[in-house]
Amino acid sequence: MYLQSNFQKKLKQRRYQKRGRINSMLIIWGITVLILMVFLFNPSGIVRLLYQKSTIKKMSNEIEQLKLKAELIEAKLDKVNNDEYLKKFLQDFCKFVPVESVPK
Repeated sequence: MYLQSNFQKKLKQRRYQKRGRINSMLIIWGITVLILMVFLFNPSGIVRLLYQKSTIKKMSNEIEQLKLKAELIEAKLDKVNNDEYLKKFLQDFCKFVPVESVPK
């Protein structure tokens, strides 16, 4: 009887020790998850900073592309404002004859 009760006491102690270890590990994991959530997903967290950096890169790329397009349009406008280019365009594509070449 004594051996059985002593053995049962030791089993209970081991169960409680295991439960205590499991509970302490759950608490530690819970705290670390909470800390990570606070650092990652708060308004000034790492995830938001990375998202902002990626949007800044996308916007800067778009700005560069728009600058290049604006330069191309300016170059085309400069060509159109040139009188010689207009004469050549009218002669080649529209089949216009210049006034100087018309016989009188």
